[in-house]
Amino acid sequence: MNLEPANSTQHPVDWANVQLPVPWPDQLDLARPSHFYRTVKHLFGPRKPVELPPNTPGALQLPGYLLQEFHHLPNGNFSSFYADGYLWAFDATMLGLSRGMRAKIAERLKHHHAVLDIGCSGADLAAACRRAGVEDVVGLDASPYMLQQAARRNPGIPLVQGLAERTDFPDGRFDAVAACFLFHELPHAAQDDVLCEARRILKPGGELLICEPAPDQMRLGLWQLLKKAGPLAFWWKFITKLAHEPFVHEWHAREPRTWFESQGFELVEDSTEVPFRTWIAKRL
Repeated sequence: MNLEPANSTQHPVDWANVQLPVPWPDQLDLARPSHFYRTVKHLFGPRKPVELPPNTPGALQLPGYLLQEFHHLPNGNFSSFYADGYLWAFDATMLGLSRGMRAKIAERLKHHHAVLDIGCSGADLAAACRRAGVEDVVGLDASPYMLQQAARRNPGIPLVQGLAERTDFPDGRFDAVAACFLFHELPHAAQDDVLCEARRILKPGGELLICEPAPDQMRLGLWQLLKKAGPLAFWWKFITKLAHEPFVHEWHAREPRTWFESQGFELVEDSTEVPFRTWIAKRL
């Protein structure tokens, strides 16, 4: 089965109820000592390639970078159990600040008619935009397991399976595109491809809003971060070291203004409020 065409919101998949193949982590019973041991060994051992069960929706179209494990999750984003756990754990590790961040983004985008949330995961940003008054909101993600969680968490949000670098939406389909905690999980070339694709599907003058982890918790020493973020600096340093994100250094090496300009955008705003850094760019 190929990735769902991005214009298929006219005939949407019922992601909340679709029968997905069961990957190996979802077959384990953690009450059994051997299964529990395998899980712990996997969580703390070396990262392994993702194993997709037969007939996984979109499997043939997935690029290699998506077929590796992120955040120490067994099988990455391709497990119902760990997709659900990740969405809960993300807000918990961000100490609830992610909800405020999404509300700020939605407030910024509320005057737009059509907004795409790329790499939407649980579609919480798309739902925040809908609550803020955006009429036409779409969430896009490559993982069918994430899309199922998104549909169950945020019913009523149109969801499409697809790649951020090749969405298949028509040119100029959206007034705004938002991406939260997506780009730092992409290799260098894919970052460029996603930015190029965002420009294509944006209307002239449309907005691109990107929110990513601030580089401060990685680059600054503890004392400097304490002065900037207060006692929470200890926590941000800890989770930065704990997370497994293979492309984060490539992302933080970007010079944002030059990068946006090279792809036909004007950088309008670049702001950091630990643990987030946000860019707003306008499509030229």
